[in-house]
Amino acid sequence: MTDSYIHISWSVRPDCYNMQASCYGTCYGCGCCTKKKPDRWVNRLKYLNEELEQQKHFNLWDDDPELRALQEKNVKANIKYITRRIGIYNRLVKKYTDEQ
Repeated sequence: MTDSYIHISWSVRPDCYNMQASCYGTCYGCGCCTKKKPDRWVNRLKYLNEELEQQKHFNLWDDDPELRALQEKNVKANIKYITRRIGIYNRLVKKYTDEQ
């Protein structure tokens, strides 16, 4: 029989973007879900860049080779996803600032 893990998370607001900061029902005011789009984009860029740095410097590797391989796969996928999201928000911010 294999172990099963469950992760339950919720946010203060239904449109919370930064679930890592929304811990135990507390909003940290990161601005990732602010109503004004340009501000929201800039705040999400800041958050995503911080997340990317955390993923690049991840060092809590498991000793079990199978779990380590899974961790490496997940970190690689996270970096790819976050990098794409950063590109999207960079383009949005650039487009907005070019229009101003």
